[in-house]
Amino acid sequence: MDFSLQQLSLVELATLFPHRDTSQSQFTFAEKALPPNHIFSRSIALSEEGKALFWSMPYLMKDDEDCVIGTCGFNSEPTEGRVDISCHVSPSYQNLGVAEDAVKQLLDKAFMYANQTGHELYEIRALIPSDNLASKKVAEKIGFVLNNDEPNDTVALENWCYFKK
Repeated sequence: MDFSLQQLSLVELATLFPHRDTSQSQFTFAEKALPPNHIFSRSIALSEEGKALFWSMPYLMKDDEDCVIGTCGFNSEPTEGRVDISCHVSPSYQNLGVAEDAVKQLLDKAFMYANQTGHELYEIRALIPSDNLASKKVAEKIGFVLNNDEPNDTVALENWCYFKK
């Protein structure tokens, strides 16, 4: 399936958050294509803290008809060479390779942007619920490895890491 990533602007984010009103958007949206509100809230907080928009604004996954089928993005700027990512795909578009392709594109963008801006980046991490077998399978397929040596806030999440090659 062909699709592209397009980063949300602050203006577009403001039309979608907090009421999830897609009527004012230039895009159409697949059912349940938007992530939970805490993702948008975090993006706004990061931009208000002065974090680079590249790292703080989510990316829309759009099909060839400009329909938004999901979102992905970074959870903040890189710290100590590491950045966390997240990915959300509409249930209608799951099991079609969308998440895998989106994360691969996100990895490429992250390493290229970090290199261009002088950010140290050697590891990209995804915190995946231990019962989310589909996401763990996608992570493994891309080249993420399970790293449970590093503690996280809850045992219900597993640390999956992708190291720069």
